[in-house]
Amino acid sequence: MQKYNENDNYKVIRQRDSKKKYTSNKDDIYIPCKKGVQIYRYNADQLAISFNTKRYASTKLGLLLEEGVSLYLLQNGDKETTFLFSEEQFDIVAKIVEAKHVKKRELTPEQKEAARQRMAYARKNLSNKSNT
Repeated sequence: MQKYNENDNYKVIRQRDSKKKYTSNKDDIYIPCKKGVQIYRYNADQLAISFNTKRYASTKLGLLLEEGVSLYLLQNGDKETTFLFSEEQFDIVAKIVEAKHVKKRELTPEQKEAARQRMAYARKNLSNKSNT
């Protein structure tokens, strides 16, 4: 999953437990999508997509099937469903379920200069406070 963060700038998040601490498994990561959907690695060749609601899942499943994505039902609960798909189809799935991207700010030269001036001012004030 890490390669999706490097190449496509998808937001990759480590799973947390009920106490808000990271789980001990460093491979327990996922890509968040719109409406609480998550994409995560299932095994070496397949990824899983987990939907929290049946209504949203049925809407997106129709679009995924129209695009030719091969889905295999893994789990079908009262509200949530999980499907497996091939890693080669990741780009199609990510686009349809609106996988979140890392937001990178693009600054104009004026904004960069203003930020430099603010940092210089903050450093100057910080060093003055430590000298007193």
